[in-house]
Amino acid sequence: MMALAGCSSLPAAVNPANWWDSLTDRNLATERPPPPQADAPYPNLATVPGKPAPADAKAHQTVVAGLASDRANAQYEATQVPIADPSSPQASPALFGGSAPPPGATNTAAAAPPAATAALAAANAPPPNAPVHPTPAPRNAVNQAPLAAPPAASGAAATTPAAATPAAATQVAAADTPPPSMPETPPPPPQVPGADIPPTKPAPPPTKPPAPPAGTPPLSAAEAKPLTIGFPIGSAVIPPAELDSIKALAARRGNRSIAVVGYGDASNATPETQTAAVTLALARARAVIATLTAAGVPMDAISMDAEANGHGALARLVE
Repeated sequence: MMALAGCSSLPAAVNPANWWDSLTDRNLATERPPPPQADAPYPNLATVPGKPAPADAKAHQTVVAGLASDRANAQYEATQVPIADPSSPQASPALFGGSAPPPGATNTAAAAPPAATAALAAANAPPPNAPVHPTPAPRNAVNQAPLAAPPAASGAAATTPAAATPAAATQVAAADTPPPSMPETPPPPPQVPGADIPPTKPAPPPTKPPAPPAGTPPLSAAEAKPLTIGFPIGSAVIPPAELDSIKALAARRGNRSIAVVGYGDASNATPETQTAAVTLALARARAVIATLTAAGVPMDAISMDAEANGHGALARLVE
């Protein structure tokens, strides 16, 4: 005990606790930090999504069969036109410093002996289970008539090939034929036995749109002047003397809107005073709005605001 008590008064250079801290890179005096997310709530199992529905087995088999068919077709096409081995000097002479054989060179397969030719044909033969591709139908050559010759210059004889004469005559006839005319009335309905088809009625002519309503005249200086409503200190009850002025404002509103602002009689800027003042200001604004709606003003034509500083309430017309 005396030895341990003496360690607390030793200098840091000879203190065993400091030695341990320097050797283990740990501080004996600090506590182990709590594990992460130790104070987090337990997970909510209700948020786990349900098990997904299994895929359609028939659709899966259809996709698998289609992929197998595509692979078999690709293998068959590869056997019909084999790709030359790039590692062979004969197949790719350009990669080995040589030159490609000229177009008229002798085919290697034709010059090979019969045994090599038979082995090459057996290697290129399609597998027994390869799909059979039908032979495409023969395509005839497109008969393209030459264009008509330009007009001959003056003094020179105009020569037109015999093959170009029918095409030129067809183009001239098509240019001279006028386009078909569009009838002014629709064709009559078909007469089908046993089916009563009403006749087609012509579309009515377009009517002129109604004239827009006349705009509201701008507010005059007297109408734009805000109405000040006095309230007793700390009260949200409208005095009876102020009700007539509020109803008069609602009567001359027309199609305009009304903005109402309530004030809360705040005496200082402390949070408690400001909170109570805003509550009182909202109550005063709602009292004015209730009087306006009772006088026939719709709610969607009224906007409300509240401020802590100031006295009473204010209402004014808005364009």
